[in-house]
Amino acid sequence: METKFTKGNWAIDPMNSLSIIDDSGDHFNGLICQTNGKGRDEAFANAKLIAAAPEMFKMLQNIKIALKSLHCDIIINDIDNLLRKATE
Repeated sequence: METKFTKGNWAIDPMNSLSIIDDSGDHFNGLICQTNGKGRDEAFANAKLIAAAPEMFKMLQNIKIALKSLHCDIIINDIDNLLRKATE
């Protein structure tokens, strides 16, 4: 599955805890997004979730591969749908 999103790990910008940056560490050129929420705590929680997205995507791909050997077709289909939702 080809992805179009920014490759590599994402992280919370150490200079702005509501911004997500790529693994370049550059808070200007590597900015992925800035988060909002109902208050700073929710915005920070959103930032942590978004920063983990590439790793979660990769983990879902790995889980799908592992489940194929167990013939878990329903779960594999659900994972495929979720991965498609993130990439199409």
